[in-house]
Amino acid sequence: MATPNGYEALVQDQGPSLFRRALLLSHDWHLAEDLVQETAVTALMKWKKVQAAQDPAAYLHTMLTNDFLSRARKRSFSEAPTEIRVPDTVDPWVNLDNELQVAEGLSVLSPIERAVVIGRYMDDQPAAQVAERLGRTESWVRVTAHRSLAKMRATMTEAPAGGVR
Repeated sequence: MATPNGYEALVQDQGPSLFRRALLLSHDWHLAEDLVQETAVTALMKWKKVQAAQDPAAYLHTMLTNDFLSRARKRSFSEAPTEIRVPDTVDPWVNLDNELQVAEGLSVLSPIERAVVIGRYMDDQPAAQVAERLGRTESWVRVTAHRSLAKMRATMTEAPAGGVR
């Protein structure tokens, strides 16, 4: 089966940012890889929908976030990693300078709170866009973001340079 026109370019272009989002959401290197791979496969199966989207890259990020949240709601997802597990050999295209420090703060948040913080502050999306992606109201996103940042500040030992404020 030949891949549709534009699919490979989109997935390769969005791969690093999808992986970053998945790693920050899941705190698990291998689960992050699985989430990115599952998103790529789903995008291929639903390519016409992805291509028809106003912003195909945002559509992929929404697919990944929804897949993570769906997994988090399942009973078998009750594990709570205490730190990000990074393999001995790190891919060179992944920039983990501040992410590991921010991950410490993100680890105290619920999956939905993590999705809000990552969307609002790490992806710099307006509250309306995050609300639409998560199927919530804009005011809920603003309140959740505010409360989540307070939780993070309480646990982070040192704020990352240019990080969450």
